[in-house]
Amino acid sequence: MKKCTLLVLLFVAACSLAAVAEDTANAFIVTPNTFTVKDGAFPWHDRVRSLQLADVPAALVGAVLPQQRFSSRTLELLGEFTSATLGVSEKDLEKFKQAFPKANETGEKLSVKDTKKATVLPYVVVKLANPPQKIDANPHLGSGLLLLKLEGGKKFQTPGELARTVSFAPPPQKEKLHLYLLIGQSNMVGRDTVGLESQTLNDRVGFLDVTNKWYVAREPMHPGGSGIGPGIPFALEMLKRNAAGDCKIGLVPCAMGGTPLSRWEKRGDLYKKAVARAKAAMSDGVLMGVLWHQGESDCSKPEDAETYERRLKQMFQDLRADLDAPKLPIVVGQLGDFVTFPYLKTVQAAIQHIPQQVSHVGYADSHGLMHKGDGLHFSADAQREFARRYADAMEQLQKRP
Repeated sequence: MKKCTLLVLLFVAACSLAAVAEDTANAFIVTPNTFTVKDGAFPWHDRVRSLQLADVPAALVGAVLPQQRFSSRTLELLGEFTSATLGVSEKDLEKFKQAFPKANETGEKLSVKDTKKATVLPYVVVKLANPPQKIDANPHLGSGLLLLKLEGGKKFQTPGELARTVSFAPPPQKEKLHLYLLIGQSNMVGRDTVGLESQTLNDRVGFLDVTNKWYVAREPMHPGGSGIGPGIPFALEMLKRNAAGDCKIGLVPCAMGGTPLSRWEKRGDLYKKAVARAKAAMSDGVLMGVLWHQGESDCSKPEDAETYERRLKQMFQDLRADLDAPKLPIVVGQLGDFVTFPYLKTVQAAIQHIPQQVSHVGYADSHGLMHKGDGLHFSADAQREFARRYADAMEQLQKRP
């Protein structure tokens, strides 16, 4: 078996190739699905951009490889490897060793800096021989793991590569391709992997990938996605409700885990990318609506939660203006009742109230929907039911004059 050495930083791929140019200063994204380890790069895909790597050992800097599947405390390796080099927070080291007693310290260290709080979290570098495909130390760890190096073995396809397997041909008539923009954070992306390997593809549902090419829709569609989101089951529901039965659905997935509303407001980076990607898709079809699920990241601070409704209202107005669609249907999904952040109720109330404040906005209730076991993300079954509720609300909006 041919040996290979692979390095990866835990961060999600950009929503478009434009992200590569925008982030050249940090030089951590080489292509939409590859990364390099260096000082100043971002350590986790679902954390705010104020967290950066520092003091990275020279031996771990420079090489590039595709992203792996991960959450901040769980790594799913896309291959079979002889060893994995990880960064583990000093405060979590003993707990990690309890979960993986064969892990050995290398004597190297690095740090995660929080540029907003001016704090530094020290990490210890450890090496794990013959690592399992899923390195899962939950619920033992308080901080995220850093995957820094993989050696030997056989590489598997990345999630992005797996999703882009079958080309999708938009119909020649633009009005026959109904487009839906999917935006928000991790519960729009999808985190539950149950059923991920047994998906049934439908050649009437496509998605626009990060290079603005069309493929038959398959999860994970969103950059950095790892599970089942509401987008594809929503599209299948909307196909059922198309009386003529001759249209196709084109999904434009732009959601990103762990992102606050500020990044989705008009000056935010994710807002700009979503607008650009929606306009690219509109060269092939007609934008019929938007699905929005976000808010968990704004439930921790009172200033974020208390201004959420006002800021979301303005964002919807800006989005419609920039897409030249003043009556664009938008459906907002409610946060799960299982979330335990301190200002959850404030944000939930804002989401429920926003359809009364902005015309042509619908509401999808999450009542009764369960999480996948982590108290934060909807299960795959819940996402399918949620998709039906999104479709109910979208259908009603589309009937309005």
